[in-house]
Amino acid sequence: MNNYKTVSKKLKKNNKGSSTRILYLLVLLMYGIQLAIVLFAYNVKSKYDLTIVKQRASANKKIMIISELQNKITNLTGIVNESNPDLELINNQISNLQSKSNESSRLTSMRTIEKNFIYFAWTKFFDIDKAMFITSKGVVIDLDVKPSNAFKYSRSGMFNVSDQELKNALMELNEKVRSQYVNSFVAGNIGKFNNLDIDYLVDGISIAYCKNGVLKLNGE
Repeated sequence: MNNYKTVSKKLKKNNKGSSTRILYLLVLLMYGIQLAIVLFAYNVKSKYDLTIVKQRASANKKIMIISELQNKITNLTGIVNESNPDLELINNQISNLQSKSNESSRLTSMRTIEKNFIYFAWTKFFDIDKAMFITSKGVVIDLDVKPSNAFKYSRSGMFNVSDQELKNALMELNEKVRSQYVNSFVAGNIGKFNNLDIDYLVDGISIAYCKNGVLKLNGE
């Protein structure tokens, strides 16, 4: 009986010691977990702070680059402004040359078409003595009456034929003029035939005109 009590006391004492050790281990474990959490949080914060520092450094570097580019642009703008008079002078000279070139093309076109009128635009009644572009849209054509029809012409732009016969002869000539104008490879520098104002003269006296493609006798 005494032995049972002794063993029982020893077991209770041992159980009490084991519980204390378990409780101690649990406390240590909790402290360890808390310490791990703190260390983890500190590590995350350090990485975050390092990222922020890097981002700020990168942003500052970009700001410096942008500032340098702005300074370069400012310097280049100053150089361009200083040389602006020269550039303006060059542009004016180029514009003048282009204007002269365009005018030269128009004059060449006019002369070529004038020659086409003289060489190819003739009829049984009329020959073309001279053709002149007074402006890019105004044409004066001097006519000669053919010897075979000389008896039909009196003087001072007067004819011994009916207005209709004279108009028909001039309309035939006007169609030849139109054909030579349209077929000319340089006519594009002047414009459409219907935009031309053509004045037909005999002995320097106007006898008919063509406007918007329609021919009329003077006084008609």
